[in-house]
Amino acid sequence: MTQCFISTSNDPHLNLAFEHYLFSNVKSNDRILYLWRNSQTVVIGKFQNPWSECNVEKMAEDDIKLMRRYSGGGAVFQDLGNLCFTLISGSDYDVEEQKSKNNDFIISALNKFNITALASGRNDILVNERKISGAAFQIQQGNLMHHGTLLVNSDLDRLQLYLKPSKDKLETKGIKSVRSRVANLQEFNHLLTVEALIEQLRITYTEYFSDFDSIGYIDERILNSKSELKLEYENLISWDWLYGKTPAFTDAYKKRFSWGEIELLLTVYSGIIKDVVAFSDTLDNQLVDVIKDTLNGITFNNKVIVKQIKQRVAVMGCSDTQSHLLDIISLFE
Repeated sequence: MTQCFISTSNDPHLNLAFEHYLFSNVKSNDRILYLWRNSQTVVIGKFQNPWSECNVEKMAEDDIKLMRRYSGGGAVFQDLGNLCFTLISGSDYDVEEQKSKNNDFIISALNKFNITALASGRNDILVNERKISGAAFQIQQGNLMHHGTLLVNSDLDRLQLYLKPSKDKLETKGIKSVRSRVANLQEFNHLLTVEALIEQLRITYTEYFSDFDSIGYIDERILNSKSELKLEYENLISWDWLYGKTPAFTDAYKKRFSWGEIELLLTVYSGIIKDVVAFSDTLDNQLVDVIKDTLNGITFNNKVIVKQIKQRVAVMGCSDTQSHLLDIISLFE
């Protein structure tokens, strides 16, 4: 069966959950085209560290969503000017042949707008040597999911604003993103719109593969009709999936105060501070031990850290250590 699904929702976690639902339920002779757009979201790969890939504090400040996908690859910023595509084929079809045909299909659709594109390596599509599409793959029991993005009129300044770590001193074992020269398709055809591209992809797909047996439109209401999908959605928005799956890393903080210099090294595993190393030239003999005791075992989140320090300060008697802890809060604000 050949099917087309178009999402009218811009909820990134719903859209990804539906993609996973489609891939989990694909039959051996199925072919599926799924097109969707997300509101402003930073999407990271399965094995990436959000703290090293993104400015998580700035994202929280600007209400930018974080989404961790199931496939590998690097971090990307998505908004309504970016069209996501998912191409699923069942095990009856040769995986490598499908990857090649999928790229040819997208390139052919772009040619309809007088845009000459070419595939680069396994993952990218370029126009004038600039990346307008990146993709990733999943293979499961012979079934292929080829999914990626097409930049139409995305805010590329936002990409630079959020796709960078908030601190310089960050050592991580996670997979790092490789930044590429990117461009919007509107640079090559100013009349191109996301809506026009959706329609052209739908038409070109039937030319390359077969007519659709069905075309469906989805929105938030689908969560109430499919319990499997709702469970998947709830997992994708959970703290454990977004942050708890992060590989171990160490974050460093350093600042000089009137009473001395403090340097903190926080080792984080699965989003939890597992070890605290503190260096200081302060004359306050209690400070280092109090810091370790206060931060060890809590969630690695600036608001949580500040709250924990304030709670510790509240139960302490008036002392130099209490005053110094209040100063240290500035490292996390």
